[in-house]
Amino acid sequence: MRRMLAVIFAWVFLFPLTVQGQDWTAEQRELWDWEVACWDAKDIDSNMACFHEDFVGWGADSHVPTNRADRRITHARGFETSDQVYLFLKPLAIKIHGNTAVLIYMATYTQRDKVTGEETTYVEQWTDVALRENGRWAWIADHGTVLDDGEG
Repeated sequence: MRRMLAVIFAWVFLFPLTVQGQDWTAEQRELWDWEVACWDAKDIDSNMACFHEDFVGWGADSHVPTNRADRRITHARGFETSDQVYLFLKPLAIKIHGNTAVLIYMATYTQRDKVTGEETTYVEQWTDVALRENGRWAWIADHGTVLDDGEG
């Protein structure tokens, strides 16, 4: 727990002021709202609607790249075994170029095991690439890195 607090403390106070004081355009805010809603999805179908059919990425716990079908399996298992009890996402950079966007952000979330009631907090850094087709955004690629997995 102390390690997690140290990571959060460093994260909040050591980022350049230009990142902390970022002003987002209406388009960036709308994209960020979509990103948060995807993370906050409460069921597998809502979650999977955020993934493009051609998705490929390195999940924060992946040792190999995964595709949309792989994520459906792992995320469905997550919905079955745990509840998300806390979510905090902090955008660091949002770049939109036409129908392609890159989102760089920090994620802190707590999961509660549905059987044991044990809670684990994760701190991760993410880069997502989203593609807009027919006015709808979907993740086409990502890369996540666990900074703290609640152990220690």
